[in-house]
Amino acid sequence: MTTPDAKRIADKYIGRNGGAPEPAALIKSPEQLLDLANVLARELYLIRGYEVPEGYRFDRATHPHEVQAWRGARAAFELLRDTDLDNVIAELEEDGADD
Repeated sequence: MTTPDAKRIADKYIGRNGGAPEPAALIKSPEQLLDLANVLARELYLIRGYEVPEGYRFDRATHPHEVQAWRGARAAFELLRDTDLDNVIAELEEDGADD
């Protein structure tokens, strides 16, 4: 059920398929956090039976189901990583790197 984009990012950051993962403590850049959050949102969206094009940004979603997937990813990041994704996005926007 995992998309190629989700698999690529998961391989890089969490070491699926035998790759050495980056320790969670090293995944700190706003870009990395946003990538992972979008991967999680994509997986949550797939659970509902929906797909979006590769590279779709759930943090910019307007469709209610996509927004719910993003909210689920945000909640997971807050609970599991103590990371507020709204702050991550604001930091990226300040740096001009949100595209």
